This record gives sequence, structure tokens and C-alpha cells, in this order.
Amino acid sequence: MDKEGNAGQPYDVRTNTMCYAEFSYSRHAVLSLLASLFLIVLSISYLIPPFQSPDEFNHLKRAYLLSQGDVFLHNKDNVTGGYIDSGLLDYMALFVDIPFNYDHRIYSNLLLSAKHVQWSGKRDFSGLPNTALYFPLPYIPQALAFIVGQNSRMTVSNTYYLARFFSLTATLTLLGCALLLYPAPLIVIVAFIIPMSLFQLASASLDSVSFAICVLAASLYMRGVDNKYSFNKFMLYALTVCVFALATSRCNLFLLTLLPGFIYINRRSSSYLLHSAIVFIVALAWIVYSTITVQGIPASELSTKGIVFYYLHHPIRFCDVIYATISNKPILISYWQTFVGILGWLDTPLGSDVYVAFAVLLCILAGVSFQRNTACLINWRKGLFIGVTIASGFLVFVVLLAGYTPHPAHVVACVVGRYFTTFFILLCYAIFDRRLSRIEFRLGLIIIFLMLCLSIAGMSSRLLTRYWLSSEVQIFQIRPNSPIDFDADAYYNLGVSYGKLGNYTQAISDFDRAIEINPEYADAYKGRGVAYGNLGNYTQAISDFDRAIEINPDYAMAYYDRGVVYEILGNNRQAISDFDRAIEINPEYAEAYNGRGLAYGKLGNNRQEI
Repeated sequence: MDKEGNAGQPYDVRTNTMCYAEFSYSRHAVLSLLASLFLIVLSISYLIPPFQSPDEFNHLKRAYLLSQGDVFLHNKDNVTGGYIDSGLLDYMALFVDIPFNYDHRIYSNLLLSAKHVQWSGKRDFSGLPNTALYFPLPYIPQALAFIVGQNSRMTVSNTYYLARFFSLTATLTLLGCALLLYPAPLIVIVAFIIPMSLFQLASASLDSVSFAICVLAASLYMRGVDNKYSFNKFMLYALTVCVFALATSRCNLFLLTLLPGFIYINRRSSSYLLHSAIVFIVALAWIVYSTITVQGIPASELSTKGIVFYYLHHPIRFCDVIYATISNKPILISYWQTFVGILGWLDTPLGSDVYVAFAVLLCILAGVSFQRNTACLINWRKGLFIGVTIASGFLVFVVLLAGYTPHPAHVVACVVGRYFTTFFILLCYAIFDRRLSRIEFRLGLIIIFLMLCLSIAGMSSRLLTRYWLSSEVQIFQIRPNSPIDFDADAYYNLGVSYGKLGNYTQAISDFDRAIEINPEYADAYKGRGVAYGNLGNYTQAISDFDRAIEINPDYAMAYYDRGVVYEILGNNRQAISDFDRAIEINPEYAEAYNGRGLAYGKLGNNRQEI
């Protein structure tokens, strides 16, 4: 109950300022929210087969290894992993063909087979290099489920669903604690009700727990820098654990280890500096250790260390790559779509109207909630937090450029909108933390309710179509009476999405389907050429670019991409010719000028390069 006696209504004890939330959510309001989310996610969970969240196989392997006491993993045959119960591996194998396979449906015989898989007690080595990078603290709920399931002799299937239940319970518990410790801006709730987040809450993956840890860390920090609230040593310990968990499972959030130190400015106790220094050093040590020891991450010709040093010596090239990424409209659209929700292993998009509706509703809610008093944004409490938040968002690109993007890069690959959810949460605390009027608060609740309804409606039909209904009614099934360009575009857009995620093999498959439907689809040939180029199949890449140019002689991007391949192959004169043609078609094509300059430099024509 707040100071007005109303559940969840805003109240400002400082009537001369709007800088702080200055209200509290009642326990009844928080419990109502959590209960609603629990029931909604539980209902959605029945529509989602096991292991349909991205990398959920490896997330569950990491949780299993934690349940066995394995924090530090092993290397075998140049891959980092651990020894997993063969029963769990058999259970996973039943569902491994579902991702990216639109013709695969969940049938009763599959569920019956999965239901009877037992723990074997025999452990086989299995690689999990991507999740081996993470310190496994956020996997504790799933690990506890494995301990309970094995000790009580539950089937593997029941243990898996227990892991989902424990993960959801832990997420909502952490979220509830955060809301009671400090009144999170209303817009923060959006991070948990968009389709992508609801999908993650219904899985046993890492994301939902880490989102809740992020909210708790932000609430603890905001409480710590506000003298109106008490802040005891247990809260400091909790904040330290939260930022450690985030920094070691999402290294772009490493700078959050500075938050306890920022509180020192307000509380003036050396313990805050000590906690910040310790968590900074320990988190950095884990990141360095895992980066050095983990094997099996897809690598470029240069190592991660080599790529870092390359861009340190070529800062302009680094800026070019970042700018080319954030200024690319299709890439930005894909970020928004994968933030709101492309479900499954990013293979089940929602309707285009859903993404537009969420954009409109979020803009309205942001306009209602935004801190309008600029003086409130330039004080040290908010300034430091905003700085760390912006840096965390920027580091998403840096980490993926150094660790996952093929080198040399033209844009940062493998970035999906889901990676910005924690950035969104932190940003909400940074710039939307203010007292709302009663009308604004109620309008915000209405918008959130509409978003939740939109999520449920948009997800339900897609999940039914993707996993359960006959393939004759699936969204990507080619229908004889459909306009040919609609289906070709659908496969092309999927190919583009998979290409951005670095899944070039699947991208090629989708471009193949687009070309099969529409043999004159120049964009599909060009997209397939880029995918082949990223896989090192330069001959096929050039062939596809040739075909795209044959269909569209004024296709500047195809000339540019072909020029890049020729440059990689050392045929710099042909590369320059293609860059010339791209510039002739589009005189504002900055990347083509840059590519031509690099090619001239390799020929020793430094004057022309300049």
C-alpha cells in the first residue's frame, strides 16, 4: 500500500520535483502482476515443445553440468564441453530436427517416445562452447530441477518441465523483489510481456532469469543512490552478486560491476568501493579465463585477440563497420523484429502488423513516461547510470564483432534484438524514472494491457501453426493459389535474417527456395552470394553475383559485393572495376569508395587510394 493508501498509485512526497518515482507498488499489486504472468506463461508453455528457444540444448547442458558440480568444463577434440547423462542427450535428440525445419510437426508418437526417456546414469561427452563462456550462476534454478528430478527418479521429460517451472518461478521471484525494493518505471514491464520475452519465460533457457537479475540490479542501484531509502549490507551483497552474474554471462554488461562503487558517492562507506573492486576483478578474471580456454567457437582467420588488435590499429575501419551496421535500415528492422519476437530458433516471425502495433504502443508509453525535466538527467546518479547503460548497448556490437563476425567485416553479424533487452531495462530506469500523474499511470496500464493482449493473440496462432497444425496450413507452406512474389519474399526475408545471425547454411537454403519460386529474383541471388562468400565458397558467390547483375544490370550492391570477393581473392583490378561500376550507379556509395581505396592500396597506388 502506498502513502495515499492506493495499491500501486503514484505519490510524490517532494511536490517540488519530478525527478524520482516517489511511489511504491503495493504487495497486492505486485502479486497480482506476478500471478497473471505466471498463468499466462504457463499456458503458453503448453504450446512450445522442448528446446525451441535459441541454444536451449546447450543452456540445459550447462545447467546439468552445474547440477553435477562442474563449473569449469573440459576440452576434447578442440571443443569445450562436459559429460552429460546419455538419457538427457537421447531426449534432446528427439527434438533436434524441429528448429529450422518447417515441415516437422509434433505428433503423439514423438511425445510418447519423449515421455518414457529415463536417466541412464551413463555420461557421454558433449560440446557446448557458447554457453561454456558463461559463469553458471544464472543456471541455478534449472540445476536445482535436475537435482530434484534425478534424486526423485523422475523421467527426463518431467525433469525438463520442472526446469521450466523452476526457471519461471525464479524469474518472477526476482522480479517481485525488484518491484518491492524500488518502484521500477512502468515501462520496464514491457520487457517481460513482449512475445519474445514471454517465449523465453516459457523455456528453460538463460534469458528470462538474466532479465530478472538485471531488473533487480537496477532497482538495488536506484535504491542505493536515493537517501530516502535504507540500504543495508544484505542489499549490497545482493547487488554485487547480481552484477557478477550479469557481467559473467553477458560480457557486454561488464561495466555494471562499477555500480556498487557509484553508490559510494552517496553513502560514503568504503565497503561499496571494496565490493565494486572485488566484483570487477573476479568478473574480469572469469571473462579472460573463458575467452582463453573455451574452444569450438566458430572462428575467423584471425583469433578474437587478433581481431581486437586489428581494430585497435584501424579505428577508422572499426567506425566504418559500426556505422554501416547501425545505418542499415534492413538490419535495424531485423533488430526490432527480433526484439519484439521472432519465435523459436528465430524461425517463426509474427505478422508484420504486430511489429508495427508494438512500435506505436511503445512510443506512446515512452512519451507518457519520459523524464521531461532535463535537470533530472544530468545529476551524477543518473549521469553515471546512463553512461554505463549506453556503453553496455555499444559493447553488444564490439563483443559480436570481435568474437563472432567473420573477418574482415563489413557489418557486425549475429546481432539480434533480444540481446538489447537488458539494455532496454537499464535505459528505462535511467530516463523513465519519474513520478507519473494518476492519469498517466492509468494510461500506461492500459497500454501495457493492450501489449499483453497483442502478445498473446500474436503468439498463439503462430505457435499452433509452427509446431502443431498440419503442414498444409503452416505459414511458410507454398500454396498453389498464392501470388508467387509473396512466397518468394517470405523465404528471402528468412534468408536475410539467418544471414545476419551467421547461420549461412540455413540462409542459403531459404534463398534457394526463393529462387526456385521466382528464378528472376535478383535480391535472392545477391543474398545467396553473400552467404556463400561468408562460407568461403567464393566461386559460387561470384556466380550468384553474376546472375544478380544479369537480371538487374544496375544493381550497385551486387557489383560491390562481387568486388569484395575479388579483392579477397587478390584480383584487385577486377575488384576496382566492380567498385567503379557500383559508384557509377550510386555516386553516394561510401562503402564502394572505401573498397576501391583499399584495392588501390593493395596494388601500390597510394595516391589513387587517398
